[in-house]
Amino acid sequence: MATDFFLYDTEQLNTLGTEDTVKKGLAYFTENRVFALDVQDNQLTAQVEGSIKDQPYWVELSKNEDALHCQCDCESEESICKHAIAALYSYAEYCINRDEETFGGAVDEAIKERIKKGRNEVSVKLISGNLAFGVWQARSIISATYRKTSYHVYIRALDQRKNYCTCPDLATNRLGTCKHIEAVLHYAKKQPEYKQLLSQGSPTSFVYLAWESATEPVIRLHKTEKIDGGLTDELAEFFDSENQFKGRLPDDFNYFAEKLNANEDLLIGDDALLYVRQCAEDAAHQLRAQAISQQIMQANGVLPGIKARLFPYQTEGVAFLASRGRALLADDMGLGKTIQAISAASWLADNAGVKKVLVVCPASLKHQWAR
Repeated sequence: MATDFFLYDTEQLNTLGTEDTVKKGLAYFTENRVFALDVQDNQLTAQVEGSIKDQPYWVELSKNEDALHCQCDCESEESICKHAIAALYSYAEYCINRDEETFGGAVDEAIKERIKKGRNEVSVKLISGNLAFGVWQARSIISATYRKTSYHVYIRALDQRKNYCTCPDLATNRLGTCKHIEAVLHYAKKQPEYKQLLSQGSPTSFVYLAWESATEPVIRLHKTEKIDGGLTDELAEFFDSENQFKGRLPDDFNYFAEKLNANEDLLIGDDALLYVRQCAEDAAHQLRAQAISQQIMQANGVLPGIKARLFPYQTEGVAFLASRGRALLADDMGLGKTIQAISAASWLADNAGVKKVLVVCPASLKHQWAR
Protein backbone atom coordinates (compact mmCIF):
# COMPACT_ATOMS: atom_id res chain seq x y z
CA MET A 1 0.00 0.00 0.00
CA ALA A 2 1.17 3.53 -0.66
CA THR A 3 2.60 5.73 2.13
CA ASP A 4 -0.51 7.88 1.95
CA PHE A 5 -3.24 5.69 3.43
CA PHE A 6 -5.91 6.90 1.01
CA LEU A 7 -3.72 6.84 -2.12
CA TYR A 8 -4.50 3.82 -4.29
CA ASP A 9 -3.98 2.94 -7.92
CA THR A 10 -6.18 0.57 -9.93
CA GLU A 11 -4.17 -2.52 -9.07
CA GLN A 12 -4.50 -1.76 -5.35
CA LEU A 13 -8.20 -0.88 -5.67
CA ASN A 14 -8.84 -4.33 -7.13
CA THR A 15 -7.79 -5.77 -3.77
CA LEU A 16 -10.54 -3.77 -2.05
CA GLY A 17 -13.54 -4.51 -4.27
CA THR A 18 -14.70 -6.69 -7.11
CA GLU A 19 -13.62 -5.99 -10.69
CA ASP A 20 -17.14 -4.83 -11.54
CA THR A 21 -17.24 -2.43 -8.58
CA VAL A 22 -13.88 -0.92 -9.53
CA LYS A 23 -15.06 -0.45 -13.14
CA LYS A 24 -18.24 1.29 -12.01
CA GLY A 25 -16.31 3.48 -9.58
CA LEU A 26 -13.85 4.46 -12.30
CA ALA A 27 -16.75 5.29 -14.61
CA TYR A 28 -18.28 7.55 -11.94
CA PHE A 29 -14.93 9.28 -11.48
CA THR A 30 -14.38 9.86 -15.22
CA GLU A 31 -17.92 11.24 -15.47
CA ASN A 32 -16.97 13.89 -12.88
CA ARG A 33 -19.52 12.71 -10.35
CA VAL A 34 -17.26 13.26 -7.33
CA PHE A 35 -17.29 16.63 -5.56
CA ALA A 36 -16.78 18.13 -2.09
CA LEU A 37 -13.70 15.95 -1.59
CA ASP A 38 -12.00 16.60 1.74
CA VAL A 39 -9.30 14.90 3.80
CA GLN A 40 -8.78 15.61 7.49
CA ASP A 41 -6.35 13.56 9.58
CA ASN A 42 -7.38 9.92 9.06
CA GLN A 43 -10.69 10.60 7.35
CA LEU A 44 -11.67 11.19 3.71
CA THR A 45 -15.13 12.46 2.82
CA ALA A 46 -16.79 13.15 -0.52
CA GLN A 47 -20.12 13.44 -2.26
CA VAL A 48 -20.79 11.26 -5.29
CA GLU A 49 -23.67 11.75 -7.70
CA GLY A 50 -25.80 8.66 -8.17
CA SER A 51 -28.62 7.77 -10.51
CA ILE A 52 -31.04 10.28 -8.93
CA LYS A 53 -30.31 13.91 -9.79
CA ASP A 54 -29.56 16.30 -6.89
CA GLN A 55 -29.40 13.41 -4.42
CA PRO A 56 -25.69 12.63 -4.04
CA TYR A 57 -24.34 9.95 -1.75
CA TRP A 58 -22.16 10.89 1.18
CA VAL A 59 -19.03 8.76 1.40
CA GLU A 60 -16.82 8.59 4.47
CA LEU A 61 -13.57 6.62 4.44
CA SER A 62 -11.49 6.22 7.56
CA LYS A 63 -8.49 4.35 8.86
CA ASN A 64 -9.41 1.56 11.26
CA GLU A 65 -6.09 0.25 12.52
CA ASP A 66 -4.49 -0.91 9.23
CA ALA A 67 -7.76 -1.40 7.37
CA LEU A 68 -9.90 0.93 5.28
CA HIS A 69 -13.39 1.44 6.67
CA CYS A 70 -16.17 2.74 4.43
CA GLN A 71 -19.53 4.32 5.16
CA CYS A 72 -21.87 5.35 2.34
CA ASP A 73 -25.52 6.37 2.07
CA CYS A 74 -26.04 3.78 -0.65
CA GLU A 75 -26.03 1.05 2.01
CA SER A 76 -24.28 -1.39 -0.30
CA GLU A 77 -23.64 -4.88 1.01
CA GLU A 78 -20.06 -4.64 -0.25
CA SER A 79 -17.40 -3.47 2.17
CA ILE A 80 -16.22 -0.93 -0.44
CA CYS A 81 -18.89 0.40 -2.80
CA LYS A 82 -18.55 2.01 -6.23
CA HIS A 83 -19.02 5.48 -4.72
CA ALA A 84 -16.07 4.91 -2.38
CA ILE A 85 -13.96 3.70 -5.32
CA ALA A 86 -14.88 6.86 -7.24
CA ALA A 87 -13.86 8.99 -4.24
CA LEU A 88 -10.49 7.21 -4.01
CA TYR A 89 -9.87 7.78 -7.73
CA SER A 90 -10.68 11.46 -7.21
CA TYR A 91 -8.25 11.67 -4.31
CA ALA A 92 -5.51 10.03 -6.39
CA GLU A 93 -6.03 12.67 -9.08
CA TYR A 94 -5.82 15.39 -6.43
CA CYS A 95 -2.52 13.99 -5.18
CA ILE A 96 -1.06 13.80 -8.69
CA ASN A 97 -2.01 17.42 -9.41
CA ARG A 98 -0.60 18.50 -6.06
CA ASP A 99 2.69 16.65 -6.19
CA GLU A 100 3.65 16.98 -9.86
CA GLU A 101 5.74 19.88 -11.07
CA THR A 102 3.86 22.77 -12.59
CA PHE A 103 3.37 21.96 -16.25
CA GLY A 104 3.65 24.93 -18.54
CA GLY A 105 3.03 23.87 -22.12
CA ALA A 106 0.38 21.97 -24.00
CA VAL A 107 2.76 19.06 -24.63
CA ASP A 108 3.52 18.69 -20.93
CA GLU A 109 -0.16 18.85 -20.07
CA ALA A 110 -0.91 16.15 -22.65
CA ILE A 111 1.79 13.90 -21.20
CA LYS A 112 0.50 14.53 -17.69
CA GLU A 113 -3.00 13.49 -18.78
CA ARG A 114 -1.67 10.19 -20.14
CA ILE A 115 0.28 9.56 -16.94
CA LYS A 116 -2.94 10.01 -14.96
CA LYS A 117 -4.95 7.75 -17.26
CA GLY A 118 -2.24 5.11 -17.24
CA ARG A 119 -2.28 5.05 -13.46
CA ASN A 120 -6.06 4.80 -13.20
CA GLU A 121 -7.53 3.26 -16.33
CA VAL A 122 -5.18 0.57 -17.66
CA SER A 123 -4.33 -2.96 -16.55
CA VAL A 124 -1.03 -4.48 -17.69
CA LYS A 125 0.51 -7.94 -17.93
CA LEU A 126 4.07 -8.96 -18.77
CA ILE A 127 4.24 -11.25 -21.81
CA SER A 128 7.98 -11.69 -22.27
CA GLY A 129 11.24 -10.22 -20.99
CA ASN A 130 11.36 -8.27 -17.74
CA LEU A 131 10.35 -4.91 -16.26
CA ALA A 132 13.13 -3.00 -17.96
CA PHE A 133 13.16 -4.64 -21.37
CA GLY A 134 10.11 -6.62 -22.34
CA VAL A 135 6.78 -6.92 -24.10
CA TRP A 136 3.58 -6.18 -22.19
CA GLN A 137 -0.13 -6.44 -22.83
CA ALA A 138 -2.13 -3.34 -21.86
CA ARG A 139 -5.92 -3.04 -21.75
CA SER A 140 -8.24 -0.22 -20.71
CA ILE A 141 -10.47 -1.07 -17.77
CA ILE A 142 -13.28 1.00 -19.22
CA SER A 143 -13.65 1.77 -22.91
CA ALA A 144 -15.41 4.44 -24.93
CA THR A 145 -16.48 1.69 -27.33
CA TYR A 146 -18.27 -1.59 -26.74
CA ARG A 147 -15.21 -3.53 -27.82
CA LYS A 148 -12.27 -3.65 -25.44
CA THR A 149 -8.96 -3.73 -27.25
CA SER A 150 -5.61 -4.74 -25.86
CA TYR A 151 -2.31 -3.39 -27.16
CA HIS A 152 1.29 -4.49 -26.98
CA VAL A 153 3.74 -2.24 -25.17
CA TYR A 154 7.46 -2.59 -25.83
CA ILE A 155 9.47 -1.28 -22.87
CA ARG A 156 13.07 -0.44 -23.73
CA ALA A 157 13.88 2.26 -21.17
CA LEU A 158 12.42 2.98 -17.73
CA ASP A 159 13.46 6.62 -17.50
CA GLN A 160 13.43 7.87 -21.12
CA ARG A 161 10.79 8.15 -23.85
CA LYS A 162 12.16 5.36 -26.01
CA ASN A 163 9.27 2.92 -25.69
CA TYR A 164 6.62 1.83 -28.17
CA CYS A 165 2.94 0.87 -28.11
CA THR A 166 0.73 -0.45 -30.88
CA CYS A 167 -2.17 1.85 -29.94
CA PRO A 168 -3.37 4.53 -32.40
CA ASP A 169 -2.81 7.33 -29.88
CA LEU A 170 0.97 6.87 -29.85
CA ALA A 171 0.99 6.81 -33.65
CA THR A 172 -0.60 10.26 -33.87
CA ASN A 173 0.01 12.26 -30.67
CA ARG A 174 3.72 13.02 -31.32
CA LEU A 175 4.43 12.79 -27.59
CA GLY A 176 6.53 9.64 -27.49
CA THR A 177 4.23 8.09 -24.89
CA CYS A 178 0.64 7.01 -24.26
CA LYS A 179 -1.46 5.87 -21.32
CA HIS A 180 -0.53 2.23 -21.96
CA ILE A 181 3.20 2.93 -21.76
CA GLU A 182 2.68 5.07 -18.67
CA ALA A 183 0.63 2.28 -17.07
CA VAL A 184 3.52 -0.16 -17.49
CA LEU A 185 6.04 2.36 -16.15
CA HIS A 186 3.81 3.04 -13.14
CA TYR A 187 3.53 -0.68 -12.45
CA ALA A 188 7.29 -1.13 -12.82
CA LYS A 189 8.08 1.59 -10.29
CA LYS A 190 6.22 -0.32 -7.59
CA GLN A 191 8.27 -3.50 -7.99
CA PRO A 192 11.18 -4.27 -5.62
CA GLU A 193 13.67 -4.86 -8.45
CA TYR A 194 12.90 -1.53 -10.15
CA LYS A 195 15.90 0.45 -8.87
CA GLN A 196 18.32 -2.33 -9.75
CA LEU A 197 16.97 -2.68 -13.28
CA LEU A 198 16.94 1.11 -13.69
CA SER A 199 20.63 1.32 -12.79
CA GLN A 200 21.51 -1.52 -15.17
CA GLY A 201 19.88 0.14 -18.16
CA SER A 202 18.83 -1.58 -21.36
CA PRO A 203 20.56 -4.93 -21.95
CA THR A 204 20.45 -4.63 -25.75
CA SER A 205 21.23 -1.88 -28.23
CA PHE A 206 18.18 -0.84 -30.21
CA VAL A 207 16.93 1.45 -32.97
CA TYR A 208 13.82 3.47 -32.23
CA LEU A 209 11.63 6.35 -33.40
CA ALA A 210 12.16 9.55 -31.41
CA TRP A 211 9.69 12.44 -31.33
CA GLU A 212 11.92 15.40 -30.55
CA SER A 213 9.83 18.09 -32.27
CA ALA A 214 6.24 18.71 -33.28
CA THR A 215 7.04 18.38 -36.99
CA GLU A 216 8.52 14.98 -37.74
CA PRO A 217 10.33 12.21 -35.86
CA VAL A 218 13.89 11.00 -36.25
CA ILE A 219 15.31 7.50 -36.14
CA ARG A 220 17.89 7.08 -33.39
CA LEU A 221 20.20 4.42 -32.04
CA HIS A 222 20.50 3.56 -28.35
CA LYS A 223 23.85 1.88 -27.71
CA THR A 224 24.70 -0.10 -24.60
CA GLU A 225 28.08 0.25 -22.92
CA LYS A 226 28.96 -3.36 -23.75
CA ILE A 227 28.19 -3.14 -27.45
CA ASP A 228 30.43 -5.27 -29.66
CA GLY A 229 33.20 -3.38 -31.43
CA GLY A 230 32.43 -4.94 -34.79
CA LEU A 231 28.78 -3.96 -34.50
CA THR A 232 29.82 -0.42 -33.56
CA ASP A 233 31.81 -0.13 -36.78
CA GLU A 234 28.87 -1.36 -38.85
CA LEU A 235 26.47 1.06 -37.15
CA ALA A 236 28.81 3.99 -37.80
CA GLU A 237 28.04 3.55 -41.49
CA PHE A 238 24.41 4.47 -40.86
CA PHE A 239 24.33 6.65 -37.70
CA ASP A 240 26.14 9.91 -36.96
CA SER A 241 27.95 10.96 -33.77
CA GLU A 242 24.60 11.95 -32.22
CA ASN A 243 23.22 8.45 -32.93
CA GLN A 244 20.77 9.77 -35.52
CA PHE A 245 20.21 7.85 -38.73
CA LYS A 246 22.00 9.72 -41.49
CA GLY A 247 20.85 7.86 -44.58
CA ARG A 248 17.94 8.41 -46.94
CA LEU A 249 14.48 7.17 -46.13
CA PRO A 250 13.28 4.66 -47.01
CA ASP A 251 15.98 3.14 -49.25
CA ASP A 252 19.05 3.40 -47.02
CA PHE A 253 17.17 2.29 -43.93
CA ASN A 254 15.75 -0.75 -45.70
CA TYR A 255 19.30 -1.69 -46.70
CA PHE A 256 20.46 -1.20 -43.10
CA ALA A 257 17.60 -3.29 -41.69
CA GLU A 258 18.22 -6.11 -44.16
CA LYS A 259 21.93 -6.10 -43.36
CA LEU A 260 21.68 -6.11 -39.55
CA ASN A 261 18.24 -7.50 -38.77
CA ALA A 262 19.66 -10.95 -37.98
CA ASN A 263 22.19 -9.56 -35.46
CA GLU A 264 21.11 -10.72 -31.99
CA ASP A 265 22.93 -7.81 -30.32
CA LEU A 266 20.71 -5.22 -32.01
CA LEU A 267 16.95 -4.74 -31.89
CA ILE A 268 15.36 -2.75 -34.71
CA GLY A 269 12.12 -1.46 -33.23
CA ASP A 270 8.78 -1.92 -34.92
CA ASP A 271 8.15 1.82 -34.49
CA ALA A 272 11.14 2.64 -36.70
CA LEU A 273 10.19 -0.02 -39.25
CA LEU A 274 6.58 1.19 -39.47
CA TYR A 275 7.68 4.80 -39.90
CA VAL A 276 10.01 3.89 -42.75
CA ARG A 277 7.22 1.87 -44.35
CA GLN A 278 4.97 4.93 -44.11
CA CYS A 279 7.69 7.04 -45.74
CA ALA A 280 7.80 4.56 -48.62
CA GLU A 281 4.02 4.71 -49.02
CA ASP A 282 4.06 8.51 -48.97
CA ALA A 283 6.74 8.56 -51.66
CA ALA A 284 4.70 6.17 -53.81
CA HIS A 285 1.58 8.32 -53.36
CA GLN A 286 3.52 11.41 -54.39
CA LEU A 287 4.80 9.78 -57.57
CA ARG A 288 1.30 8.58 -58.42
CA ALA A 289 -0.14 12.05 -57.79
CA GLN A 290 2.43 13.56 -60.15
CA ALA A 291 1.49 11.06 -62.86
CA ILE A 292 -2.24 11.75 -62.43
CA SER A 293 -1.67 15.50 -62.48
CA GLN A 294 0.39 15.29 -65.68
CA GLN A 295 -2.29 13.15 -67.34
CA ILE A 296 -5.01 15.69 -66.53
CA MET A 297 -2.85 18.66 -67.55
CA GLN A 298 -2.13 17.03 -70.92
CA ALA A 299 -5.90 16.96 -71.48
CA ASN A 300 -6.05 20.69 -70.69
CA GLY A 301 -7.78 20.07 -67.37
CA VAL A 302 -10.72 18.20 -68.89
CA LEU A 303 -11.78 14.71 -67.79
CA PRO A 304 -14.16 12.47 -69.80
CA GLY A 305 -17.73 13.01 -68.63
CA ILE A 306 -16.86 16.17 -66.68
CA LYS A 307 -18.15 19.34 -68.33
CA ALA A 308 -16.04 21.75 -66.30
CA ARG A 309 -12.40 22.53 -67.02
CA LEU A 310 -10.22 22.17 -63.94
CA PHE A 311 -7.93 24.97 -62.80
CA PRO A 312 -4.32 23.97 -62.01
CA TYR A 313 -4.91 24.03 -58.24
CA GLN A 314 -8.02 21.87 -58.75
CA THR A 315 -5.99 19.43 -60.82
CA GLU A 316 -3.58 19.18 -57.92
CA GLY A 317 -6.47 18.46 -55.56
CA VAL A 318 -7.87 15.76 -57.84
CA ALA A 319 -4.45 14.11 -58.09
CA PHE A 320 -4.07 14.24 -54.31
CA LEU A 321 -7.45 12.59 -53.72
CA ALA A 322 -7.09 9.94 -56.42
CA SER A 323 -3.54 8.93 -55.48
CA ARG A 324 -4.27 8.05 -51.84
CA GLY A 325 -6.32 5.33 -50.29
CA ARG A 326 -7.84 7.80 -47.83
CA ALA A 327 -7.70 11.58 -47.95
CA LEU A 328 -9.42 14.71 -46.70
CA LEU A 329 -9.72 17.72 -49.01
CA ALA A 330 -9.96 20.94 -47.01
CA ASP A 331 -10.11 24.33 -48.72
CA ASP A 332 -11.90 27.66 -48.52
CA MET A 333 -15.48 27.96 -49.71
CA GLY A 334 -16.00 28.61 -53.39
CA LEU A 335 -12.79 27.01 -54.65
CA GLY A 336 -14.44 23.93 -56.11
CA LYS A 337 -14.03 21.11 -53.62
CA THR A 338 -17.15 19.44 -55.01
CA ILE A 339 -15.89 19.35 -58.60
CA GLN A 340 -12.53 18.08 -57.35
CA ALA A 341 -14.20 15.21 -55.49
CA ILE A 342 -16.37 14.35 -58.50
CA SER A 343 -13.36 14.47 -60.83
CA ALA A 344 -11.31 12.27 -58.52
CA ALA A 345 -14.12 9.70 -58.41
CA SER A 346 -14.41 9.86 -62.20
CA TRP A 347 -10.68 9.33 -62.67
CA LEU A 348 -10.70 6.33 -60.31
CA ALA A 349 -13.65 4.84 -62.20
CA ASP A 350 -11.88 5.23 -65.56
CA ASN A 351 -8.35 4.30 -64.49
CA ALA A 352 -8.40 2.31 -61.25
CA GLY A 353 -11.32 -0.06 -61.67
CA VAL A 354 -13.59 1.66 -59.16
CA LYS A 355 -17.19 0.60 -59.87
CA LYS A 356 -19.16 2.34 -57.15
CA VAL A 357 -18.76 5.65 -55.31
CA LEU A 358 -20.61 6.44 -52.09
CA VAL A 359 -21.31 10.13 -51.55
CA VAL A 360 -21.92 11.28 -47.97
CA CYS A 361 -22.86 14.96 -47.82
CA PRO A 362 -25.15 17.41 -46.01
CA ALA A 363 -28.79 17.27 -47.13
CA SER A 364 -28.48 20.83 -48.44
CA LEU A 365 -25.94 19.63 -51.03
CA LYS A 366 -27.86 16.54 -52.13
CA HIS A 367 -29.39 18.10 -55.26
CA GLN A 368 -26.06 19.70 -56.19
CA TRP A 369 -24.37 16.30 -56.12
CA ALA A 370 -27.28 14.72 -58.01
CA ARG A 371 -26.77 17.19 -60.88
